[in-house]
Amino acid sequence: MYNYTNSLSNNFRTAIQKVGENPQSPALNQVASQNSTGEIQSMPAVTPDFNVVVPTGYTKTGVQKLRNGQEIHCYKLNNGQKVYIAPSESAMTTLNTYVNTGSMNEKDSERGISHFCEHMMFNGTKGTDNYMKLGVGDVFRKVEQMGGYANASTGHAETNYTISIPQFNKDDFETIVKMQSAMLNNSEMSDSMVDKEHGPVCSEINMYSDMPSTIVQNTAIKNLYNINSSSDDVIAGTVNNVLNIDRNKVLDYMKNNYYPANMSTVVTGDVNPDEAIEIIAKNFRGQNPQNIDRRFEPLKPIEKTVRKDILSSKAVGTTGAICFNGPAYDNLKDNVAISVINRYLFNKKNSKVGTELKDYNVDVHSNIDKFSANPKDGRIITIQYDSTEENSEIALRNIFNNLVNFQPPTPQELENLKTEIKMVTEKNYENGELLNLDLGNNVLTGNIDNTVNELDALDSLTPQDLVNAVHKYFDINKASVAVIHPDDLANANTINDNYKKAQNVSFKGLEQTNTVLKKTNKLPIKEADVNQYTLNNNLQVAMMNSKNDIADYSLAFKPKFPANVKAGTVSLLTTMLSNRISKFKDFTNNNNISLNVSAAENYMVFDAEVPAKNLDASMNLMKEVFANPDLSQENFEEAKKKVVNDLMISQPNAYDNSLSTLFPDSPRGYTNKDVLKNIENVELADVVGLYKYLTDDSSAACSASLPVERYPEVKIVFDNQLSGLKPMKPVEYHLFNDFKPVEKTKVVTDAANTAQADVVELFKFYNNHSPKSNVANAIVKTILSKGDETGLFNNLREKEKLAYSVYSDLDISQNSSSVLSCNILTTTDSPDMKSYDNVKKSIDGFNRQIGKMVNGEFTDEELKTAKMNLKRSLLEQNDMKQDKVMNLSDTMLNSQSGAFSANRMYELIDTITKEDIVNASRNIFSQKPIYSIRASQATLDANKEYLEKLEG
Repeated sequence: MYNYTNSLSNNFRTAIQKVGENPQSPALNQVASQNSTGEIQSMPAVTPDFNVVVPTGYTKTGVQKLRNGQEIHCYKLNNGQKVYIAPSESAMTTLNTYVNTGSMNEKDSERGISHFCEHMMFNGTKGTDNYMKLGVGDVFRKVEQMGGYANASTGHAETNYTISIPQFNKDDFETIVKMQSAMLNNSEMSDSMVDKEHGPVCSEINMYSDMPSTIVQNTAIKNLYNINSSSDDVIAGTVNNVLNIDRNKVLDYMKNNYYPANMSTVVTGDVNPDEAIEIIAKNFRGQNPQNIDRRFEPLKPIEKTVRKDILSSKAVGTTGAICFNGPAYDNLKDNVAISVINRYLFNKKNSKVGTELKDYNVDVHSNIDKFSANPKDGRIITIQYDSTEENSEIALRNIFNNLVNFQPPTPQELENLKTEIKMVTEKNYENGELLNLDLGNNVLTGNIDNTVNELDALDSLTPQDLVNAVHKYFDINKASVAVIHPDDLANANTINDNYKKAQNVSFKGLEQTNTVLKKTNKLPIKEADVNQYTLNNNLQVAMMNSKNDIADYSLAFKPKFPANVKAGTVSLLTTMLSNRISKFKDFTNNNNISLNVSAAENYMVFDAEVPAKNLDASMNLMKEVFANPDLSQENFEEAKKKVVNDLMISQPNAYDNSLSTLFPDSPRGYTNKDVLKNIENVELADVVGLYKYLTDDSSAACSASLPVERYPEVKIVFDNQLSGLKPMKPVEYHLFNDFKPVEKTKVVTDAANTAQADVVELFKFYNNHSPKSNVANAIVKTILSKGDETGLFNNLREKEKLAYSVYSDLDISQNSSSVLSCNILTTTDSPDMKSYDNVKKSIDGFNRQIGKMVNGEFTDEELKTAKMNLKRSLLEQNDMKQDKVMNLSDTMLNSQSGAFSANRMYELIDTITKEDIVNASRNIFSQKPIYSIRASQATLDANKEYLEKLEG
């Protein structure tokens, strides 16, 4: 896949203290040497084994230390490749190699080749020079057999390859190192494999071409830098470009860009640095010389603002992108300042622009991202907003006014922003995968010293520094603006009219393979670390100690039966409660409180994150919202307007379209269309009634992660606050039976102007939610999605080349009805490709593979791999404290096994037999299916007879 932009480039997240650096290289047989201070200056080249011809020597250049004590061990291999190892207690060990190349290193006639080469890395290796021999898809297959996952992404200036595993077996780390080294240094790159990969990559291009956000971002980017490209998407390229890529072009690109000095490998997780670097040095021994004549896209930032408006049948709402040329990567202070400005104006809850545009139901966010592998080029700043057509110009004008008349945060507001950023940092330190990405964003610059000073730069920022950065980089006279409009709502005249109307709007507040187990006792949750107890008001509590100064808690309410409410009632209640919280924006900002609420017909949940010192303040606010939720007519009307506007600009999909057919006459079956159609029939009394039902007739559970060992008083505060809530119903597990058989196959269709057909086949089945049933159902889904012989991905994508995206999914809910779906996005009606029969091929493929599951035709190896994947999933879901907190409050109320449901499932995984999976499959697929297809009218017309036959 390709990564268009990182969601937010938080360059300030990883702060480390430098201990030492020495770049000397050892001789081949040199022993480790130390200087007078005991610092290691160099390490010997390691001893060859049967897998290695010539091991690579390395130099240890230092040990850096994060502010929380996390060590980063830094090395440089003799071939120029840099290695960074961060040992931690994370559930997952992640190996990620970052290559300093992307679409801005391509010729325009070969635009998309970076992305294509990324795909090719998974198509097998030659197995020569004692590299590991891998077949097509072996990387995914072998890693999944270890319980892990492999992936890769391509951007404008970076390509990265990741393998993440839970290390169930003692040799798994060495195996993935050998695997990734072989991929990057010994790929087969045969003519047949190049031809084979054309199909999936072209399908992915068509998938992104249907996304309005991709269209508008690419337009703004190309105009900003005067990039004259024939590709609408400057990362994916064009279908024609991809079809013209041959083996020679791939090899030339690899030779010019994939050399050790242009790569950095980062390891995070449960590893010993001394052992890990030896394994890496044995295997990463590529000798491709550095290319001093690499191609870099010439970037010529515009000197005058450019705007382009696009009318598209693919847009349902209006999306705008504003791009600016930002600071070069080595300008640390300005980069950190931009990130703070982005958070202050656009990205934080109750951001300045977000608050001013709240009444217009505009969603806005901003990021700064690496755009060029040339360190002298600026990074790109992108502001994107989504709105209704009539409010688009209002959004654009507000953003520009806030930049022109920038009012910096007050000193107190700036301190709050800094605290929020540091909280994000501490959370990222807990997760090895996130820490790996943070480090990876910095290491390709060749100077990790920038990371050392990032939080110091953050601490030093003043309001005036932010003013200077806005004037320097957010110059609206040098902005590239692109706006995509739905063609059924907009034309040149309406756009101009909306522009004129926006001039009269004022905004409040704006002034101008070894099977020996490494860890036999690993479980998702350490039960000894969780203190469970019940308060006098029947509220169940599960508390864990936090090693940092952040308090996380989740308070959940659940009635015995779901409420039977009108379509739109749930959305209105959640929005009204969120509006109530937003009334306290100054209080939440000053106390760095993140408080969110969500509701449904069968639950209500408050989730909070706050510095532990402000725990009392956050719980006072939560109780205030709970006791006085502002269920007024004024708030009701405001919420209705927001819900309608959000749904008007939401992209339809085949799965949502099927819900009313799967669950007729049930709130669970309400689609977005149902809510839009019925919301005017919802009255305030309906919302009030739902709120009273959820609060008066519910059990409640609260889980928390608090630094109780260092600050015992926080537990007293926590318990006192919860004890102040009114009495609840005792917690008692109850399964609501909402299952009704599907006795007739039905086909749901939706015509849309899309190149790809969104095809979904769904099966509703009865689920008793026993731990064994939940495990077996999850394994069925995994085999059907990823299995080597039985899986949809390997058959419909890899073998039949029907799509880029194909998978199965499982919606288990809290009731007795669960849903398994088979999903595919397959190209049927693009300008370059008319393949209407792909709908039939996809559905036939679904049913063929489902038949294999029901008949027990999956292999023992597929079952074993699926078990490992489920173990990994349970570990990952409970790796970070915040996730664990939310999971505990949910399972205390909704699981037969109580709080430690994840552990009970984990323990059952190895007991599941092939017979169990066959029985689970037969139960899941016992009902008639529902088919949902969202595609072009031409596609639907071409498949009319086939779809009619499906309904019988």
